[in-house]
Amino acid sequence: MRAAEEMGAAKVPEAALELKLAHDQTEQAKQLLKNGEKDRADLLLLRAQADAELALALAKEGPLVADAKNASDEVKALQQRNQQTKP
Repeated sequence: MRAAEEMGAAKVPEAALELKLAHDQTEQAKQLLKNGEKDRADLLLLRAQADAELALALAKEGPLVADAKNASDEVKALQQRNQQTKP
């Protein structure tokens, strides 16, 4: 979960949701462990790990999507400028 937080998952809505789920599941697992429900806690921790990994992937994807959109916008602007300058 720390890696997802450090990648800015809180700033990407989809990643923030997954990160919150991972945190919530971790807290629930702690309670289950206190109550002696080790098997259920293990399953919940597996889900938390998967959600944390998804949050990390989504956080990494966010800046790439923005970069791709910027590149696309730049290409479109150049294409328009090129069309306007053709004889």
